[in-house]
Amino acid sequence: MRFIGKGSEIDTITFSPTLRYEEDGRIAFYVGDDEEGEEVWRVPAPRSTSTTCAMR
Repeated sequence: MRFIGKGSEIDTITFSPTLRYEEDGRIAFYVGDDEEGEEVWRVPAPRSTSTTCAMR
């Protein structure tokens, strides 16, 4: 999945199909475990604050 930021910077993440809902109703993507074995979840910027959103 690719995220394109305001300055046209591209952030690409590879993720497991594991998803979860955050407290505010947004979806988080599981991206793996950190060095301490803790789960790492990533929540994309909301559409209201993102100038461009692309998924490939």
